Amino acid sequence: MELFVFFVQNQDKPFPCTNCTRAYKRKHDLKRHLRYECGKEPSFKCDYCDKAFKQKSNFLVFID
Repeated sequence: MELFVFFVQNQDKPFPCTNCTRAYKRKHDLKRHLRYECGKEPSFKCDYCDKAFKQKSNFLVFID
């Protein structure tokens, strides 16, 4: 059942991550995920709350 749900949710995303359940429409998005996100601890943390981000760009949008 879990495999079926994964397939249905990602049928328009032909580039799946082999380490987790994420999948992407474009190959360069998968490469970015593997380089900066998958299996990595968040390194950008908000000083005012417990929110943390793996990418600096997402953190900057959050604090803006």
